[in-house]
Amino acid sequence: MQSDRELLELAAKAAGLTIVHMPLSGPGILEGPGMGSSWNPLTDDGDALRLACELRIHVGFFRGMVAVQGPKGGQKSVPIRENGAGEPTRRAIVLAAAEIGIQTKEVNDAN
Repeated sequence: MQSDRELLELAAKAAGLTIVHMPLSGPGILEGPGMGSSWNPLTDDGDALRLACELRIHVGFFRGMVAVQGPKGGQKSVPIRENGAGEPTRRAIVLAAAEIGIQTKEVNDAN
């Protein structure tokens, strides 16, 4: 099981983002020299949707579950709880993106 930080790092790698960890605001992305913005698709709906779109992650809802699938397969699912589908949907997207990041890392390490 990976920590949230590891999941975010792998998801960022999959999306081609450079991630930094800012002491006060948490994870962020570098947009240019000395510039950055906060980025956390585990907590921000917009970041999660942009990540899903960038990586062509399909999202679906089935029998109390949110299921995601990347462009090369690898389905992940997370149960929907009483407090809504937002958090589980964001987590499922990040899990799928992290899986893509792992595949990217393995290809890069092999070369």
